[in-house]
Amino acid sequence: SERAVRPPSRPRPPLLVLRAAPLPAYTSMDLGALFGGSSAPARLLIERDQFVLDGQNFTVRAGCVHYFRVHPDLWEDRLARIAALGLNAVQTYVPWNYHQAWNASSLGPARVDLDSPSRDLPRFLRLAHGLGLRVVLRPGPYVCGEFEFGGLPAWLLRDGPIELRTDAEPYMGHVERWWGELLPRLRREGLMLDDGGPVMLVQIENEYGHFGDVSEVEADRRYLERLADLARRHLGDGAQLFTSDPDDLAKLTRGTLSPSASRLGSEVLTTVDSCDVPEDAWAAQRSFNPPGRSPFFCSELWVGWFAHWGEPARPNLAAQRARDVAERLRRVLAVNGGTGSVSLYMAHGGTSFGWWAGANTADGMYLPDTPSYDYGAPIDEGGGHGLDEAGGDKYAALQSVLLEAPSGGGSSVPSSSPSASRPPSPPAEPQPLREEPPPPRRLSSTVEVELPEAVRLMEAETLAALSGGGRCCDELPLPMEEVGCDYGIVVYETELPAGGGGPLQVSRLRDRLLAFVDGEFVGRMYRQQGWGRADPKGLLMPPPRPYPRTLRLLVENLGRVGFVDLPWFSRTFLLDQRKGILGGVWLNGTLLNRTGPDGQAGWRTHCLPFDDAQLDVLRRLPARQPSGLLDTAGSVALGAGSVALDAGSVAVSVAGAMLHLAQGSDRDSPPSLPSSLPSLWS
Repeated sequence: SERAVRPPSRPRPPLLVLRAAPLPAYTSMDLGALFGGSSAPARLLIERDQFVLDGQNFTVRAGCVHYFRVHPDLWEDRLARIAALGLNAVQTYVPWNYHQAWNASSLGPARVDLDSPSRDLPRFLRLAHGLGLRVVLRPGPYVCGEFEFGGLPAWLLRDGPIELRTDAEPYMGHVERWWGELLPRLRREGLMLDDGGPVMLVQIENEYGHFGDVSEVEADRRYLERLADLARRHLGDGAQLFTSDPDDLAKLTRGTLSPSASRLGSEVLTTVDSCDVPEDAWAAQRSFNPPGRSPFFCSELWVGWFAHWGEPARPNLAAQRARDVAERLRRVLAVNGGTGSVSLYMAHGGTSFGWWAGANTADGMYLPDTPSYDYGAPIDEGGGHGLDEAGGDKYAALQSVLLEAPSGGGSSVPSSSPSASRPPSPPAEPQPLREEPPPPRRLSSTVEVELPEAVRLMEAETLAALSGGGRCCDELPLPMEEVGCDYGIVVYETELPAGGGGPLQVSRLRDRLLAFVDGEFVGRMYRQQGWGRADPKGLLMPPPRPYPRTLRLLVENLGRVGFVDLPWFSRTFLLDQRKGILGGVWLNGTLLNRTGPDGQAGWRTHCLPFDDAQLDVLRRLPARQPSGLLDTAGSVALGAGSVALDAGSVAVSVAGAMLHLAQGSDRDSPPSLPSSLPSLWS
């Protein structure tokens, strides 16, 4: 999209403004011999309200980092910084949609991808283990995390709204097949704790008390129980299962498998997040676990917050000053005689690349998330120390608390490097790792990269080349999911009758629309603040003409909502997160549903995810022109090359395409928080 574009005031090559992230700075440690020997299986137990690992009390000191928000060549660097922070574990979600796309050929879900570089979860877990970090795994199937649709695949909506996040078909059938590929893979590769691997805790669902109600709805209770049974079946008894909900009694009642609500109440640990008052949070947690089986675990201690388009940058971070977060961490660790466990959310936030940023709602408003997921974390988006708005160093503040607190069974320095082919065994003689990798290189200023050529997107030849001619023909515009367009942009095309003019209206628009007549930009619409109602005044079209004209409506998917804090309303709302035009299109009060004297259905649809295949097509198009064309809305800038920054100390490679949807920015007051572009990502 145009998020990174600054439209020029006069014709000139467009500029892509970048801030580079560091090259991998922590790759010198030799970790190979770590996998040379075997070890006795370990087990994480719970005794006397404490975790016990290998016969010794153990406190979880985890930091959240999402491998899918970090370039894979930087995984080791970010994990090393987490270990040096004084943590002994890493926590990550596993978003289902990131690993399983739709197969257009077979018309079904594609094979689960756990092998391509950015999706190689086993490698990420091995790297963590090689640095002495245990793993808290959160495989969903719903994950939230401000990720697209909360990690649920958009193809679940392909046949219209279905019941999600409850014991209902076809949803549970898809979940069983997804976990049936993901979880056995972890076991086969020796990544579970009792096989000598790092994964010690596995979360069931995510903050279910916001959405379901196991205490009142039988299908919801069965849902969590089926997930727990699936995890046990595929992973065995080596991982401690747990749920996570806010430290609120009502939400804990709705979202946990407590002994009073479930046959699994003594097997699935209830944990809490938020933890503003740690002692109260632990009291709430204890009331949902059997006596003596409630080690305090604050599964998300929020160190900052995320940003939406249209909000000030870092909207809630002023109250998340380094010293305040450090004090909250100190109080969490002090619970139950200094045995409190914690996971920092986030230790490193990273970036929601591509179309993966999600959306939220508040007070009836649709709020799309920005690609930046810096989160005000102690390790910032570029890999350096995170600073609060007063300049306080969060990394240093939290590190001082973690390294001064009694040992939690900390991370260790392994003697050599992980092997991709053999399962890991835990490092011997754990020793705290306190040496931080060298700081990342910093840019002295922003960078301007010229993209010299452009292609007009709203021309018939371009659209036909990109979409293979598109889908034809439908009586009405169809939701994106129904035409196989899960992410990105869809273009709806029809013919306006001779003489057609007047206001254009669209119902149930999701999310942002640009209108073109005969290739010329005529106006825009945005999903309004009342669940998609369009502006009643519509768009004023050009004057009538005595000949037919081509109307093209470009609709951008800004991200599916993954979180709503209203249980019954959210259940209904989450079911219908389809994108595109869900209603109809009216011109001068007449529904545009057919064209031509023979009554032929009249809407053609072009799906534009701008994936690798479409980018290759763009590069081969002969219709390239100087990119001053970007002064006209609805074009794509093309460029490839590199530029040296900071007197040659950092190189940024640029290759691909940049979409320019409209002159200026129609996202009011966009955040000034920049996204990081890893310098090794081309």
